[in-house]
Parts: sequence; structure tokens; C-alpha cells
Amino acid sequence: MSTFLQSTDYRMWMLIQEGYSPPSREINGIKTKVAFTEWTFDERDLAQLNAKCLNCFFCALKSEDYMRVSTCKTGKEIWDKLCITYEGTNEVKQTRLNFLLHDYELFRMKPHESISNMYNRFTQIVTSLHALGKELSNYEKVNKILRCLPSSYDAKITAITESKDLNTYSIDNLLGSLIAYEQGVNQRNLDAGEKKKEKTIALKAHKSDSESSGSESDEVAFITRQFKNFLRKKHRHHQNWRKGKDHKYVKGSSDVVCFECRKPGHVRADCPTLQDQSSKEKEKGEEKAKSRKDKKKI
Repeated sequence: MSTFLQSTDYRMWMLIQEGYSPPSREINGIKTKVAFTEWTFDERDLAQLNAKCLNCFFCALKSEDYMRVSTCKTGKEIWDKLCITYEGTNEVKQTRLNFLLHDYELFRMKPHESISNMYNRFTQIVTSLHALGKELSNYEKVNKILRCLPSSYDAKITAITESKDLNTYSIDNLLGSLIAYEQGVNQRNLDAGEKKKEKTIALKAHKSDSESSGSESDEVAFITRQFKNFLRKKHRHHQNWRKGKDHKYVKGSSDVVCFECRKPGHVRADCPTLQDQSSKEKEKGEEKAKSRKDKKKI
């Protein structure tokens, strides 16, 4: 609002700061209003300037604010009432100022926040402080921004503090330098992420090939085991067949009856009785042969 008044007529702004009162004369120690016809040229000019100031306020304010100031007679009255309405009394302003100073001191750049977003938050605090009458020097603002940055900007902070005079280094130059550094870091991180992604894809492909060859090896090993089991069973079957042929062993031998002793469970070739008889006959034959040899000697 102050800029609008100053651009219209800067004298209006000065009139608001100093105040305006209608022309008067002191007669016998008593102030008495002077008729318009007796006003001087300068007094008429100030009165017209005050009227222009009132007109600017009445045209610019919304209806709620207009109702608050419609009875005011000077531009200073309107300005003071608006300041109390929106800024509060001196006590309220001081309380708000303390809160803003606290936010300013604790201001830090948030994780994963961009430089532009950080600077927007910083500007809001600085602008609010300015509205309450707290002016910050260029050095204070530049130094505060450098101190609020995270540790990832330590190299950039060191480079700026060593190469620049912070008393004359503008906020705009600082902001441009930080944004350029941020873009470089983001690009490097993006390139590193792409390389990591490529390595991950290659690793997955290699792992897939390894798993495929491993599954093929498992299939070959399984077929080999099955073939070996087949050969083992075939060999065992052949041995059983030979044993049955040589010993005349057949399944269900308990049902077989010996032709020699007529007992079940074995065949004649395996008959114990026949084997005993053969042994006895063999012994008798050996005894007869021995006795013949003895007679011949005599």
C-alpha cells in the first residue's frame, strides 16, 4: 500500500507519516479554525493532498476495512488503524517479531529440499521481519544461507567463503552459484544411478544364465542316475536268473517236493539224505580200495 501511495504522490506518503490537521489560528491563547476563504495557498494544497490520500484509501480498501476507517478524517488516522488491525499493537508486534527471529535462528535446509524451495521459505521469514521493522544486512542473510546448508555442501561453502567477500556478495549471485552446484550434483547422482541400474540388469542376466545352466546340469545328472539305477537293476536280475539256473532255484521253493526223500522245501539235487548216502558210499568205496591195496602188498 505504501508503494501505491508513493507512486501516486510522494507528498501523500509524507503527509501520512507526519499527519494533517486543518488550518487554525491562535487568538488570545485559544486555537480557532480558520474559514476556507482565509486559507493560504499552502494550506489549501495540504488540504487537497489529504483529500487525495483519503480517496486512495477508500477506493483501495475492501468493504470490511472501509467500514472500519470510514469515519477517519486524515490519511494518518486510516493508516494507523489499519496497522493495528493487521499488525497488532506494539506488544503483539514484538511477540510476532520474537517468533520470527526464533524461526530465523533455527532455519535449516530440509532433507531432499531444493535450493529454490529453501530460498522461498527463507524469503518469507525475511519479508515478515522487514514488515515488522527488523532489517537484516546483506552479510547476515548471505551468512545465514551458508550456515543452513547440509554437510553435502561443505566443499561449496568453503570455496565461497574463501573466494568471496560476504559483505558485498549478493544474494542473487549466491543463489545462482548454489543452484548450479546442486544441478551438477544431481546429474552425477543420476549418472551413477544409471550405471548401477545397468550393473544390476547385467547381474540378473548372468544369474539367470547360471540358473539355466545349473538346471540343465541337474537334468543331466538326474538322467545319469536313472540310467545307472536301470543298469544296476538289470545286472541284479541277470545274477538272480543265473543263480536260479545253476541251483535250480525257483520262486515258491517251499511248495517243491524232493523226489528222493519226499520232503518239501528243496529239490533232489539239494536233498540232505541223498548227500549223506553219497558220502557213506564214497567212504565205503575208499575203504574197499584201501583193503585191495593191502592184499596186493601181502
